[in-house]
Amino acid sequence: MQHVAVNPKKQKAQQLLQKGKLKQAQALYEKLCKENPRDAESFYMLGSIFGQQGKFSAAEKQFKRTLDLQPDALVAHCGLGAALKEMRRFDEAEQTFQKALRLKPDYVDVQLELSGIYLLQKKTEDAEKILLDILKNQPHSATALEGMGKICHLKRDLQQAIDYYQRALEIEPKRTSALNRLGLVLHTQGRLDDSIAQYHKALAIEPRFVGGWNNLGSTLMAAGKLEEAKNAFKKALKFAPQHIGATVNLAAICERQNDYKAAYKILEPLLKKGVKDPGLGIAFVSICKKVDRCEEATEYLACYGNNHCLKHGKNTPISPSANSTTSLVVMMMLSVITSVQMIYARIPFLKQSTPPPWMRLPEPSTGTSSHRHPALR
Repeated sequence: MQHVAVNPKKQKAQQLLQKGKLKQAQALYEKLCKENPRDAESFYMLGSIFGQQGKFSAAEKQFKRTLDLQPDALVAHCGLGAALKEMRRFDEAEQTFQKALRLKPDYVDVQLELSGIYLLQKKTEDAEKILLDILKNQPHSATALEGMGKICHLKRDLQQAIDYYQRALEIEPKRTSALNRLGLVLHTQGRLDDSIAQYHKALAIEPRFVGGWNNLGSTLMAAGKLEEAKNAFKKALKFAPQHIGATVNLAAICERQNDYKAAYKILEPLLKKGVKDPGLGIAFVSICKKVDRCEEATEYLACYGNNHCLKHGKNTPISPSANSTTSLVVMMMLSVITSVQMIYARIPFLKQSTPPPWMRLPEPSTGTSSHRHPALR
């Protein structure tokens, strides 16, 4: 077997990844890409790092560069499809996953991603057909069983969803995404203690599971355990500082405890960075009213209605009177906002936060037999 010398910088980058030091590994891979613009492995790894950080536009660019260099890189197609899906570019994501399936027609994880895209487009029957076809050929596929559990959950067939998740966990007891989804169903049934237990199992296996921390916090919050919930949301934000659900949920606890200034300080940074999300916007406007910042709330609503992004620093004032339609919308929203509850505080995220296999960081290269990274084969 031919042995290939391993680049010391790549060894260092892989060591950093194993220690969870993504920023430092990112910097090294960026240098490697500049030094060798034809190094598909480094571009792929860089895309995976961006995907782990939730920077899907940047991940898209790196995966496309990988595919320019190596068109048959299966996981690069998958990574690109996952990034496009996260950015809600579903048609492009579907086309990309179809390309991946042409390279490996029996790739169950890709088929599951396609079913997920169909679900997001409310094509439940198409999604179910894919998953049932998988289970005909692979009845012990934990991935497909989990997917059917999700479909049953969405159909409100909760007991059937539980059965599917439990079957998946019998096959893969450490499947954190199934534990997470089982926790969600149990929460929906009002079995909060059982739900909390599932999240704790998932987090013991994967301590950096952001969605698990957020969902645990939501369930603790529903159980009235506010301080424990706060700690869970803070854990989520430690690993993903711009996680909208955890941000809004943490602010909701502060609001519930009448600490409106703290809630405002939690929400304000995301708004200044131009993050636009209905739940975030509702929470921000609600808090603005309670800390006597109605003018700021009005400006935000005007910007949101006119498709403006909030800039770093001071918001650009936009007078509602300049646009009668916007003014009417702002007035109506401000008049009813006190009756609106923070939606993320009541509804845990249904989205799977555990990254699919191709968005996880691969094992370090062995440096044998091929210049291509094992994950790119």
